[in-house]
Amino acid sequence: MLGRLRLWPVTETNDPGRSLAESDAMHGAARLVEAAATAYVDASALRAAVSLIPGVGGALDVFISGEGARIEKRRLAKLIEDLQLEMALIDASKLDRDFIGSPEGYDWFRLLAERVVRTSDENKLAALRRVYAQGVTVEHSRGALKEIILRHVGDMTGAHVAVLHYLTMATRRKFDSPLVPEGAVNPVELATARISVDGVSASEFDAIIIDLLQMSILDYHPPFGSWDVDRKQVLLTRFGWDFVGFLRS
Repeated sequence: MLGRLRLWPVTETNDPGRSLAESDAMHGAARLVEAAATAYVDASALRAAVSLIPGVGGALDVFISGEGARIEKRRLAKLIEDLQLEMALIDASKLDRDFIGSPEGYDWFRLLAERVVRTSDENKLAALRRVYAQGVTVEHSRGALKEIILRHVGDMTGAHVAVLHYLTMATRRKFDSPLVPEGAVNPVELATARISVDGVSASEFDAIIIDLLQMSILDYHPPFGSWDVDRKQVLLTRFGWDFVGFLRS
């Protein structure tokens, strides 16, 4: 099944502006992703290690070799299908084809796959795909930022993504807004935000805020007129704006 999937649609064209090298790069990238997805579901080494665990090894091995492997295959198959839509939204001229066809491009996909097979949350999966797609563009393919952001998203839950989306929208700044001087954006009061994100309890919200602060995505902003704990406010940091920029659809 995986062998018949494509990362993004690759079509023939008579457009003289599109070079043969460009077409080859697109085909090569699709083949690279297919090969990576197929190789990733081979869990023989993991099974050998699991079988040595005293007491539970046998039962875990049955799960890994059975339903666990099927879950991974289904999640990877869905990833490839969803990436077709994600990549179709990106202007082909913005793709870094040298990176896509390189060993580093293969590593980038493997980092994505490792995180995708560990979650079924749609918010988190969408965020992971968006980070991957941004990471194969000329603007973001080089340097460490894309991997730092992918690692943080991989450590988040879908609720983290929902809270961050709410906080970003509450500042009334677009995901791709330029950086602005400190204090120029509207801080978000946590007491209001705590009851405003659907499906996230107050305790979950507070724990997520702590996580986002520790990731340096958020920072506290001195509250206007009060230092009461319930009036605490937060702002996106410089890194925070870069982070949400990767999550734009």
